[in-house]
Amino acid sequence: MPGRVTGESRVFPWVLRTLPLPPVREREVLRYAGCREAEESTLALLQSCLRETEELNTASLLFLTAPGDALCLPEGKTVSLLASSDMLCLFACTLGMAWDRLIRRYSHLSPARALMLQALGTERLESCLDGLTGADLGCPALLVRRRISPGYGDFPLEFQRELFRFLPCTSALGLTLSPSLLMTPSKSVTGVMGLSRTGADSPGCSACHLADCSFRRS
Repeated sequence: MPGRVTGESRVFPWVLRTLPLPPVREREVLRYAGCREAEESTLALLQSCLRETEELNTASLLFLTAPGDALCLPEGKTVSLLASSDMLCLFACTLGMAWDRLIRRYSHLSPARALMLQALGTERLESCLDGLTGADLGCPALLVRRRISPGYGDFPLEFQRELFRFLPCTSALGLTLSPSLLMTPSKSVTGVMGLSRTGADSPGCSACHLADCSFRRS
């Protein structure tokens, strides 16, 4: 069964922020695009996509932080990554509909370009979240630990509904959830982050138990 959020939103108020995106990690974009050895034409395509999206340089972040005992999360290896966190942060982050419109446009005109834009949008969203600090989340004395999302590992995708129940994702972000639990805009992520006074985890793959993940870094 999926976990549920307990507590009152008036006790744990949500915050909406607009965040500038960090510099692009081009190797990560290529990794998301499935390019292990990029040819010159692929690199040129990436640079062209970077130029086309250079004004799409912000993300919207909606979050609240609460003590760990305010949440009842499902048991499993994935949720255990948040063990010993002093605070938990529920979040939703999106790049907005502009990315969806751009990808949809090129899905007919140039599938290769659409694929590269998909990878670039994923990198933009992941880079934004990877760069968050405790201060960004209203907890300057704490360090950000692991971040998990519904559908990751054994963390039930159904928990998505709980996040939408506890955060005003639709009214604040324009984020909607389909009956099959897919989000629109597509370049959006929800999840839970752990924050701790000590022992910040690496955001890399080494701490993850999903050894067969196709995106795992070697």
